[in-house]
Amino acid sequence: MTAFAPWLNVFVDETGTADLDVVKDGVSPLFILAAVIVDEGQLQPAVGQMNRISSRLNSGAEIRSKKIGGDHRRRLAFLEAIQDVEFGFVALVVNKESVDGESGLSFKRSFHKYFHRVLETKLAQYGGGLRVSIDEHGSTEFMLGFEQYLNEHIGGTLFWGYEAQFVPSEESRLVQLADLVAGSLAYCFEKDKRCESTPRFRELLRAKQIDIWAWPPIERLEVPMPSTGRTSDVDSRLGAMAANRAVQFLENHRGDEGELVRAQVATLEMLLFARQFEEDAGRSIYGTELVRRLHARGLESVSEQVFRSQVVGRLRDAGIVIAGTGQGYRLSLSAADVADYLAHSQGIVLPMLSRIAAARRSILFDTASAYDILAPAEYSLIRAIVDCFGDVGLEAAVSGAIVGGASEDDEEVS
Repeated sequence: MTAFAPWLNVFVDETGTADLDVVKDGVSPLFILAAVIVDEGQLQPAVGQMNRISSRLNSGAEIRSKKIGGDHRRRLAFLEAIQDVEFGFVALVVNKESVDGESGLSFKRSFHKYFHRVLETKLAQYGGGLRVSIDEHGSTEFMLGFEQYLNEHIGGTLFWGYEAQFVPSEESRLVQLADLVAGSLAYCFEKDKRCESTPRFRELLRAKQIDIWAWPPIERLEVPMPSTGRTSDVDSRLGAMAANRAVQFLENHRGDEGELVRAQVATLEMLLFARQFEEDAGRSIYGTELVRRLHARGLESVSEQVFRSQVVGRLRDAGIVIAGTGQGYRLSLSAADVADYLAHSQGIVLPMLSRIAAARRSILFDTASAYDILAPAEYSLIRAIVDCFGDVGLEAAVSGAIVGGASEDDEEVS
C-alpha cells in the first residue's frame, strides 16, 4: 500500500447565490466560497474544539452563519472562540455586480473554472493526500466539476491520494466552520452588511486567513478626461489609469514561472483586492503580512528584504505607484494616495541626500578641497542633485516636518 504524506482536509461551504440579478430582494451582490483547511494531525482536536464551542455558545446545535444573522455580539463570540482552533482558510469573493448578465457569460461555469485554476496552484505545492468535504446542500455542480477537474488535471501526478464527499452540514463541525467563515466574510465585504463590528470581524478572520481572491479580477476601466481641475476629476482619472496599469501588469505576467515575478503578481493581486473590498486601514497591508501570504502560496524563499527590493521595488519600477505608510503598503489610486507615496519617499530620500552632502563637506574640509567624493563620473547624477538641493538649503528642507529613517515596512533603504 502506498504511504501517504499527511492528509490535508478541506471543508467547503458558501454564502450567497449564483443569481446575477442583484437588484432582486434577497439576492446578495457577492458569492463567497470558503475552504477551511486542517492538517490530518489536527483534525480530531479541531472537531472536539468545535463541539465544545457549539455546546457553550449554541446549546450543541448546528452552527450556521445565517442563524447568527445580524446578532453581531454573538458572531463576535463565535469568531473569538475559533481563534483557538488549529485551521486556516482560503476564500474566493465573487463580485456579481461586475459580471455583465447580458454578456452570455455562464456564471457558474466561469466561476468554477476560475476556482479550479486557483486551487490547482495551491495543490501543486502539496505532495500528500487531499480530502474534500462539501456541504451537500451547497452547489452540487461545483463539487462534481471540482472532482472531475482534479481527476483530469491533478490526480495521480501532483499528489498521491484524493477523496471527495458530500456531507450534511449538521454532521460536520468543520463544514459548519466553513459556513461561519463564509458568512462572516459577507459582513466584511458586503456594503449593506457592514456594521460597527466589521473591523473586529475582519481582524479575527484575518488571523486565520491563508489567502483570499476576488473574481472577476478588476478589468480595464474607461479612463475619463478631467473636465476641470477639481480633485474628484483628477482622482477619477488617476484611479482608472492606475488600476489599468496594474491589470496590464497582471495580464502580461500571470503565466510567468519565475518565482520573483510570481511574487510580484501575487502581491499586486493582494493589493488590488484590498483596494476593491477592504475599508479604511484594511486597504493597506503590512509588509510582514504580505510576505506571510506569499509563503502560504509556496513562495517561501521570498525574504522581507527580497520582498522590499525585488517585489515592491520592481512593481514600482514598472510604474505601479505603491505607497508605504505606517499602516503598510497600499496601491495608490488617488491624488491623496500619491501624496502619501511622495511623503514616504521624501522622508527617506532627503535625509539620505543630507548625509551624503554632510560626508562630502567633511571630506572636502579634511582634504582642503583636494578630494571631492562626488567628482567621479559615475556619481554625476548624485552630485547634480546634491548641488541643487544645496542651492535651496537642503538642511532646512529636512530639519522641520521631514523625518529621517525608515520604518519596518519602508522600502529597501536604510
